[in-house]
Amino acid sequence: MILFSPPQGTKVPTHKPDPPFDMALYNSFGSIGQVCDNSPSDVIQRSSNFCGIETTMRLASAKTMVNCFMNSSKLRDWDLCLEINVHGELHSLHGGAYDCPADLKALSDENPERFPLKVMDFIGVGLFNTWYKEVHNLGVFNCLQKEDDGWPCARDDAACGDTNLAVSFTNKDVSDEELWTNYTNTVLGFSLGTQYGEGFIEVIDTDLDNELAELGAKYKFKHLPPSEQTSFARWLMAFGSVPGKTGIASSGAAPADPLFWAWHSIFDKMLHALRLSPHFTETFDMTWVASEGEGPCGAHWEDHFPFEVSHSPLSGAPLCGVASSSFFKTTPP
Repeated sequence: MILFSPPQGTKVPTHKPDPPFDMALYNSFGSIGQVCDNSPSDVIQRSSNFCGIETTMRLASAKTMVNCFMNSSKLRDWDLCLEINVHGELHSLHGGAYDCPADLKALSDENPERFPLKVMDFIGVGLFNTWYKEVHNLGVFNCLQKEDDGWPCARDDAACGDTNLAVSFTNKDVSDEELWTNYTNTVLGFSLGTQYGEGFIEVIDTDLDNELAELGAKYKFKHLPPSEQTSFARWLMAFGSVPGKTGIASSGAAPADPLFWAWHSIFDKMLHALRLSPHFTETFDMTWVASEGEGPCGAHWEDHFPFEVSHSPLSGAPLCGVASSSFFKTTPP
């Protein structure tokens, strides 16, 4: 995995939150990246280490990419195959996770049955989503945001960037039922759908796992018996409620990392290959049909993009006035 690349010391973007950057996500120090991912550094960070574990997970192989071509017949299915199996953990594997509430490697060394190294590696690689997309969105913690007085923090004011805990999982203020139904099901459900999720998490069997089912649990870790699932879920939520930091490649501001342009262009190349090959153009359904209610604006073939397209032949298009199908036709390889 590439950890270092020229130019060294690439600055993080810090535009004022005025149009067109008013929709950007900012941390407490005014850096564009992710809300509450509070690195005070003004230069881009990158690592393959996740809370003390040097990850053994690797990027998708060429064989995996080819399988998406050969085992799909619809553009939408091809897109989903690439999203889960190739795009998967691509961003996280370049971002890393550090300044964590605990050392995952040390936990595994101390109690390898409860915290197997492979499970800790899986949890570590998924921490960007756990911290900032799942636990934060559940209202478990918060931080100074661009709408608040005193934003942005001075970069030498570490305390200003601290997160504030709204829910504690280390005591019984959150019951076991609340733990599962209000929090853990959301986190594990998302994790199950990730690139490596099925290797570590599964849907519970309500007949065999009836005690878990009575608590409202929907998922469980494969490495633990039912009797240990709730205590492990409580540990996971406690760990997820005290966020560390990640590299910018993990976030929606990933293009600020120069390496993004080296690895993310593979998806443009694969789409070009799909559209240029007679084999695929003659056999593929080149429209896509998303399931009812699936995805945000832009997920459906006739959905309109939530931004203005200014280049020919769509110049002057109104906001959200260009559908995916129209844009597809105007971007031939």
